[in-house]
Amino acid sequence: MSEKTVVPGRLRRRKLSMLLVSLTLCTASLRAQEVEQEEMFCRDMGDIFCTLDEFSESLTPAKGLDAKPGPAPTEKQKSRIDRSVIDLQQSRVETVLDLRGQQNLPQEVRMINLNPDVNSWFLLKLVWNPQKIEWFHLENGMNKDLNLELSPTYHNGIVLINANGERSQCDLWGQLGKSALYGARSANTPYAKICGTDLYLRNKIDGYKTTKEWVVEFLRANIAGGETITTIVKETVYKDNFLIKSEGNIVKNADGVVDLPDAPEPAKINEAYKGEQISTTQLGISLEGNKGDALDAGRWYRSEKQSGVFVSAIEPRAIDAALLKSYPDYAKPLDNVEMGAAAYLIAFDIGAFDLSFAVGTDHPAVGWSERVLPEVRDPALKGPDGFQTIAPLTPTGLIPPYMADRVAGIFTGGFKRDHGAFHWGVLSKQNRGSHYGFVENGVVLSELQPELSTLVVYKDGQIDFKTWKEADNETVSRVRFARQNGVAIIDYDPIQGKGVPGRYVSNWTLGNWSGSQDRKFRSLRAGVCLQNRGARRFLIYGYFSSMTPTGMARVFQAYNCSYAMHLDMNALEHTYMALYPPKKGGERVPQHLVRGMKVLDERFKGNVPRYMGYPDNRDFFYFTRKPVTKAP
Repeated sequence: MSEKTVVPGRLRRRKLSMLLVSLTLCTASLRAQEVEQEEMFCRDMGDIFCTLDEFSESLTPAKGLDAKPGPAPTEKQKSRIDRSVIDLQQSRVETVLDLRGQQNLPQEVRMINLNPDVNSWFLLKLVWNPQKIEWFHLENGMNKDLNLELSPTYHNGIVLINANGERSQCDLWGQLGKSALYGARSANTPYAKICGTDLYLRNKIDGYKTTKEWVVEFLRANIAGGETITTIVKETVYKDNFLIKSEGNIVKNADGVVDLPDAPEPAKINEAYKGEQISTTQLGISLEGNKGDALDAGRWYRSEKQSGVFVSAIEPRAIDAALLKSYPDYAKPLDNVEMGAAAYLIAFDIGAFDLSFAVGTDHPAVGWSERVLPEVRDPALKGPDGFQTIAPLTPTGLIPPYMADRVAGIFTGGFKRDHGAFHWGVLSKQNRGSHYGFVENGVVLSELQPELSTLVVYKDGQIDFKTWKEADNETVSRVRFARQNGVAIIDYDPIQGKGVPGRYVSNWTLGNWSGSQDRKFRSLRAGVCLQNRGARRFLIYGYFSSMTPTGMARVFQAYNCSYAMHLDMNALEHTYMALYPPKKGGERVPQHLVRGMKVLDERFKGNVPRYMGYPDNRDFFYFTRKPVTKAP
């Protein structure tokens, strides 16, 4: 498949524009029609909405929630009203420096260590007078090797204490507008170094947004029925747009699948397809022992650039037949197109790599999702957690500079807040719609919700994949990074001792899968799973060129994953995955799981990689090679 096929061309954009215009006009005119006509439209468009009520909700602007006073808030509601993201941090430590009466200094300085066990994010609050209050978000790149203090004997800044207990002073606000703090704020960079060490002020920078994202957000926010329009576009213009499949003229490898002992377990393949090769003309990662455009189905190959990284390719038709028929109550049959759609997978040995997570400059956001039911949306609250912004924290959408040299791989995160809550089923009626939660550097930005699929990294670096439970909230202080995204694609069955398809994997409504109501909508999707092989553990990222969640489950099931979670979908920028070679001097040019993703690193002149060279509005995960521990 040519690169032109992967990246829509001018003609496709022209068709998309014409379709958007016609659909916008059509949707606007529908508002004036009778109920019978609305029902007919809903039926003729393939049951985009289940009921007339849901359809009319999407076309009629919501009535003012605060048009008249409601009942007095309950004590539980009061605990959430007017709170900020700071209030979510159960283990935070605050210290106050009273400087009233001091000339040319703030009246009060408050420093908040948001999670002392992680010791990474700090907030500084400078109170000059009741009308002038300033917040600064600091990031400590040395974690436990550098402590920050306010001292009653030092009024101009903070005291730094290194791993040896040595103390030094850092003037941050003592020189008014010429101080280090204000100099760092005026620097046009997301991370401005201060105090001559790996301590940074995080600055607000706009993240990059594609034209497609802008159009979709505009439609949803400004056009009645905008969500309907975007759904129709996905089902017509973008359906199978990224489909990769073998053309049937690839020579079969008579040697069968080669099993690398240090790699993940190979996929469980149908005997008739062993040695079958999958087209990899769009694969952008160079591999040891393979220079062609095809890989043996289900086999793992070593990356040529990074040790401990492996790549595989498969199509569902090659999966063991008995496996494809297993758990029929949960996983429905795949159609012919999906059976031949290629999936590319890349695995990282997590004994060699650390995993981190970061939010983008705008997403996933913390306000209310428009998907939540009116009866669970509390009009007294600005968001499900009580706030609609993470201020005074500053999202950067960029890997911090002190981590950049160790980066080995990057992939985009999950759904935006727009789609990150439930509209149907039990989960839609509990916990204010069960918005997907997330944690960065030990700081809870949105509360983790029970029964949601959760990728967790603990303070000690251990990675866990689980369905979050109410009892897990008792240990949330141990979490350094976490991201939730719907329900499980593969869930662990302790009785069978293996992963099985999630119970809602073929249920479009209860699974909250973005797609069409008929549950047959194929699309470009991404997901991630965990596989255990002996003492080794692997985190596997999957790129599914044209599949449903059911197809994803079958692929992850074939690779014996113990747990799997859906990520994002529909576009290369939402399924982006880049592999970085080790830093050995000179420029580090990433390789991409799919060649077409390269355009996302060429938005500016030269090689300016996404998340490394410029901030992005989307959340992301990144792998860093574990530091080498020197022998004593």
